Amino acid sequence: MKHITKSDNEKMVISEKTIVLYDNITEVQTEDGVQYEADMYVMKNRGITDYDILLAKAKAKYEAEVAQDVRAKRNALIEKADIMVNKALDKGDSVAEAKSRAYRQALRDVPEQVGFPFNVQWPEV
Repeated sequence: MKHITKSDNEKMVISEKTIVLYDNITEVQTEDGVQYEADMYVMKNRGITDYDILLAKAKAKYEAEVAQDVRAKRNALIEKADIMVNKALDKGDSVAEAKSRAYRQALRDVPEQVGFPFNVQWPEV
């Protein structure tokens, strides 16, 4: 196993099958003494050992996974919003219909928000 320290807050551990990258390492004082917190990314070892390239790939993969989860939540909420629109139409309630349609559109626009997928402002009905 090979340990590479790029800087005080960036480290990489390479084994035969995996690479573990630690980014944003910070020292935290606790009752038990000093502990460390960091963003950790695990990747398959494909022979690349350039920390910056690996970190960029790991962050992109993580962002894609988070975006997929956020979109799944959004899609479930859109299905509920569709039902709200249909119920308002059935009742002939144009105010509720307009609110439901606006809510549904705001949900559709979630991926366009600045900070997506890590900082999502969920619309309210």
